[in-house]
Amino acid sequence: MNKYNVVIASANQKVRLNIKQLLEFHFDFETVALTCNKEDVLGVCLSGEVDVLFIDSNLLSDEEQNHVIEKLSSNIRIVYLSENSIQAANAFDLGVIDYLISPFCSERFQKCIRKLLRELNRVVEAPMAHIQNLLKQFQLPNNAREPIVVKDTGKIR
Repeated sequence: MNKYNVVIASANQKVRLNIKQLLEFHFDFETVALTCNKEDVLGVCLSGEVDVLFIDSNLLSDEEQNHVIEKLSSNIRIVYLSENSIQAANAFDLGVIDYLISPFCSERFQKCIRKLLRELNRVVEAPMAHIQNLLKQFQLPNNAREPIVVKDTGKIR
C-alpha cells in the first residue's frame, strides 16, 4: 500500500498537532514534517519526497502564499488552512485541492481526506491505465492460431 508523505505548515502549534493527530487514523498518510517556519516549507517540499502539504494562511504573506502555491501545486497536493473563507477563491484559483477553515470538525476533515485520496489515487492509476491500453492494442485475438515456421540449417520444422 502506498503511503503519502505529508507536511503540515502552520504558525499555530495546536493546529499542527490537531492535523497530525487526525492523520494518524488514516494509514494512507504519514506525517514527515511539522513546521512553523516559512523557509522550511519550500525546502522540505522541494525535496521531492512530499505528496501533500497542509499550509496555514497565517504562515506567509499574500504574495508569498501565491508564490509557494503556484510553485508547488503542480507536484504536491495542497490543502489551505485559514480562519476565514475570504481567501478560498484565490487559493482555488492557484491550484489547491481543498480548503479547511479553522476550527474544522472531524467530518469536514474526513471529506478533505477523501478528496485527497481520490486525487492522489487518480494520479497513480493514470499511467497504469495508459500502459494497459497500449498492451491491449498489441494483443492477438485468441482465434488467430497461425503456425510458426522455424528454419534451422536448411530444414523447416
